Amino acid sequence: MAQQQTAPILNISDTQRRPPEEIALAVLLLASSANAID
Repeated sequence: MAQQQTAPILNISDTQRRPPEEIALAVLLLASSANAID
């Protein structure tokens, strides 16, 4: 499943160190790659 693969990449402590723009970009990339897998 896609969620199991992406979970280690985007953890809570990691997102707290990143600016909101990077978080939004990462979410978009994860969503698009999940759509591509499906």
